Amino acid sequence: MALFDDQTKPTWSDSRVVRFDEMIYQDVPTQPTGAFGFKRHLLGAEFQCAWSLDSLDEVDVWVRNVARHPDSFSPPRVGRRFYPDFVARLQEGRIFVVEYKCEHLIGAPEAREKDAIGRIWARTTDIVFLMVRKVAHGAR
Repeated sequence: MALFDDQTKPTWSDSRVVRFDEMIYQDVPTQPTGAFGFKRHLLGAEFQCAWSLDSLDEVDVWVRNVARHPDSFSPPRVGRRFYPDFVARLQEGRIFVVEYKCEHLIGAPEAREKDAIGRIWARTTDIVFLMVRKVAHGAR
């Protein structure tokens, strides 16, 4: 309960968020993206979300945050860790963290917990957090 208290202020270190270099996930195989090439991605993802992130001029560089990898960004959850889907460094230097969820998972307890944790981190640090929801093409 203390984690979700309005007075909670998690501690963190810029050096432990994520490294943005070609060696970070050298042991993780990449997936081909076909003829499309990302401009800002270090490795090879939830494609529409990745494409949108890659198209933002405010993004300096981004990476697909690999779950359970020792160099991945992972704030704590109750009993385990939370590995958001994407981590980016913005041109102005802040870290931008994106968690991507399909429409049918957005209201699930785990997704709500991750969103609450991300909002706490955003409120108490310089991290920018966004929970992205996939919707069917053309849906409102």
